[in-house]
Amino acid sequence: MKTLYKFVFIILLFLVPSFVHGHSVNILINQLDGIQDSVRDSVTIFENGIMNFLFDAGCIVSSENICLEKDITKTVQIALDASVNGFIDTLVIIKVNVNAKTDELIDANWEVIDVNTSKCLGSGSMKAPKPYREKEVSLQRFGIDVGSEVYSCIKNR
Repeated sequence: MKTLYKFVFIILLFLVPSFVHGHSVNILINQLDGIQDSVRDSVTIFENGIMNFLFDAGCIVSSENICLEKDITKTVQIALDASVNGFIDTLVIIKVNVNAKTDELIDANWEVIDVNTSKCLGSGSMKAPKPYREKEVSLQRFGIDVGSEVYSCIKNR
């Protein structure tokens, strides 16, 4: 009987890791507000919402510094290279339009890229909802909504 338990234990020991795979995601956010002088708190809160959703969905999430440049071609290549070197599966590029006067998010456009093949897995855009009473809650909710859409591109790869 002990031999049977050992045999079952060994089989489970080798099978369980094959069922568990954390999908790794690197996020690059580009803040577009016309001023491009500093990272806005609203964009940071939005990014946290995305990262929290993806983490809760079972992804291993990392992020690049929020980019303030208008032309992000070079930054995307650097992020793609860093993702390859860090054994990341997917790079998500999100461009966030921000109203410079009110610090409110206008919309977000994203592209999900398979790091190994550099092919686009999906893209989309979403308008930011009207702020609730608590601005932070609406920004987190918007991040969660975008994270959900991004995750649907990732899980269908």
